[in-house]
Amino acid sequence: MTSRFETEIIRRLKAKDNITYEHSNRVAYLAALIGIEMKLPATEVLELKRAGLFHDVGKTNISSKILTKEGSLTDLEYKKMKNHTVLGYCIIPNDEEDKRIKEVALLHHERIDGSGYPFGLTNIPLFARIIAVADTFDAMTNKRPYNDPQDDLIALMELRKQSQIQIDENGKKHQEFDPEIVEAFIKAYVKEFMIQETNNVPKRYNTLKKVSNQ
Repeated sequence: MTSRFETEIIRRLKAKDNITYEHSNRVAYLAALIGIEMKLPATEVLELKRAGLFHDVGKTNISSKILTKEGSLTDLEYKKMKNHTVLGYCIIPNDEEDKRIKEVALLHHERIDGSGYPFGLTNIPLFARIIAVADTFDAMTNKRPYNDPQDDLIALMELRKQSQIQIDENGKKHQEFDPEIVEAFIKAYVKEFMIQETNNVPKRYNTLKKVSNQ
């Protein structure tokens, strides 16, 4: 994407829904932390950060009534909301250098057990698996129109739980997130807030330290 096109996409996203815009910035930051913890090359970390920033651009073509609705969406509204993945893929240009960014926009709601959308894939590209973890954590720990934020510890434990194989009462296996990525995320987040602890931000760091030591 050219810098002009990127700026225009971000402008449209911010104007459409500032909550999604701020969420996208946080996801980009968290995804970069994961990439660093996983020792990805610097160029890939930068690309991963851009992928996080643009992962929800498809929501610029979703009705504001749906985006800002308080409470549960109807089945039809949820179907329209899920279409933001395909819309995002279509918005981002077909430049070869942006191939993985388009891929993330399309696949960040896929889950490794095949329960995600839009295709129900089990073989999911690395960047999409990383953004899925960052995206889910941020959605759980920040105020959204449809739910109140959860405590960091609860969110991290839920991510860890959903990264492990679970068997339901019908004998079906469930596993949403890549366990290696979830553990890298926990370690990265602890390190980040360990730095902040020296700036009088101990509470969140101590919460994260608990889960990382388990």
